[in-house]
Amino acid sequence: MKISEAIGACSAFALLAIFYFWDSLGADLIIGGGDNLFFFIPIRKLWIQIAQSFSFPLWNPHANMGMPLFATIQPAILYPFSWFYFLFSFNSVFNFTIVIHYSLAGFFMYLLVRSWRCGREGATVSALSFMFSGYLFSVHRYLSTLLPTVWVPLLLLLIFSGIIKKDKRYIISASLAASVMIFSGGIETCYQIFPLIAILGLFPNLLFDGDFKSEFW
Repeated sequence: MKISEAIGACSAFALLAIFYFWDSLGADLIIGGGDNLFFFIPIRKLWIQIAQSFSFPLWNPHANMGMPLFATIQPAILYPFSWFYFLFSFNSVFNFTIVIHYSLAGFFMYLLVRSWRCGREGATVSALSFMFSGYLFSVHRYLSTLLPTVWVPLLLLLIFSGIIKKDKRYIISASLAASVMIFSGGIETCYQIFPLIAILGLFPNLLFDGDFKSEFW
């Protein structure tokens, strides 16, 4: 797969996501509803305000009689995309985070299917089916499910490439992707996908035969 194809695919899926969410991209609006409105937005604003006051977001004094904030994984304090909150307005970054993850969902699925030696057309159909799936859009109000789910195709790509090529560098990269999934705040999704990956890692013949070779790289 050529770099130009990867760049083109990434750009196309980004434009599709922007086009779909166009009405929600303004700083005056925010993609709310569901748990976003009552949980994810308030708890993110809280730790950002604490951090901006040069304090460590260790504790949430407003819930019950107080409860851990940093140790509560759902705020995604260590998630790389959360760092943009310190550079731009909260509404813009919150909306941007959702939109960019839909584009990543399509792009990562495209890479995964192309790694299985499928043509561009088949990879595009697979990517769009995942990106615009009913499931993925049903969880856009639940960031702790949406964010880690988007990374699953990339994680599978790295794991499969490591198994096929017997290259530890892919496994190390997969470990980094798995860490990003955990930091995104969706430990439940990790509990579901990590055991499956462990089984495939221990018993790769369940999925691959001896003649299978990847032509992705």
